[in-house]
Amino acid sequence: MVQEYKPGSPKISGELELFMCLHAMDSAFDRIQRALNFLNARLVLRPESVHAKSAAAEALQAEINQELRETLGDVNLENFHQFSKNVRRSEMQLIDECLDLAYSPNATETDA
Repeated sequence: MVQEYKPGSPKISGELELFMCLHAMDSAFDRIQRALNFLNARLVLRPESVHAKSAAAEALQAEINQELRETLGDVNLENFHQFSKNVRRSEMQLIDECLDLAYSPNATETDA
């Protein structure tokens, strides 16, 4: 992978860069599944269509996961899962902090 260097940006290892890319792909599949389920719940898509699209996405994700297992091996696959879990935890914490700020009582008060 080609890494673009920006002045002042920290250098990251090739393994970390790979984990970041894989995490992005994994998260994209999760978002696709959530979007399909949301559209199904809103009756925008027919259930048969959602089922077919979900099955196709799950099959593709299973193929990618198989390639991951073969490429990364067990040790690095565990590292990837831990990395992905840590990133998701950080994302959720950031979202919670933003929501807390947005909905705190002081966020809407103005000094009169």
